[in-house]
Amino acid sequence: MTDLFASERLVICRGRELFAQDKLALADAMTTLLTPKVVEPLPMSFHGINSRSKALHWLQQTMAESELLVVQLKPARQVIAAILLHGVAESKAAINIGYLLAEQYWGKGYAAEMLTALIRYYKHMKNISTLNAGVAANNIASISLLEKCGFCHIPGHGNETLFYRLKL
Repeated sequence: MTDLFASERLVICRGRELFAQDKLALADAMTTLLTPKVVEPLPMSFHGINSRSKALHWLQQTMAESELLVVQLKPARQVIAAILLHGVAESKAAINIGYLLAEQYWGKGYAAEMLTALIRYYKHMKNISTLNAGVAANNIASISLLEKCGFCHIPGHGNETLFYRLKL
């Protein structure tokens, strides 16, 4: 397995590689990550992932629709988060991002570290010009995180979901 990028406390790798290496361990990690509180503001496809079989199905569906990045804590390689990327293209393009962080890691700086590392990675890639993120209007922590990392609110997209953009 090849690490895609890393930060001081985190290692980020491709979900497809982890799935190929040990799909059962990845499925078990997803059942731990995708708790009701974590997925509360997300679409229904993220809800009810509470068994290995449901997690395997969710992983296959998710990886068919998007790029899944798995965030692991150094040095134990414990899965603590996931990043979903949509719209990956070879030319100058925008990527839509989403992220999930396990509850026990909230408020400890891991989300900011993960997002900062992702931004740094794509700034060096040169083929991506913009990162976009959608966030539930009541998810104050995630809104603050996006703004802290330099994302700007894009007005006029409704009341329940807010959209943010970062030009790289």
